[in-house]
Amino acid sequence: MVTEKSDDNVTVNPDQVLAPGETEEKSEDENSDYISQPAKVMRIGSMVKSLLDEAAESSLVAASLWDSVSSRMKAHAVTLSGGEQQRLC
Repeated sequence: MVTEKSDDNVTVNPDQVLAPGETEEKSEDENSDYISQPAKVMRIGSMVKSLLDEAAESSLVAASLWDSVSSRMKAHAVTLSGGEQQRLC
């Protein structure tokens, strides 16, 4: 796994232990084969989005909120009224 360093934070996989300031060397082969089939990744991403949308709709239908909030699905949850928030919880 690739190690990333930003400021004083070092991210490594669970098998590695690096001292602060130490970074793992990246090989060219490691980065070039990272996504070998981008079309599959895009299909999987769209399937995951569909499943999440269905789960959100199902939860809102169960809380009797779908009709009132279906047009505001891209809005932040804090834009719901107090009553809508209570029904959702």
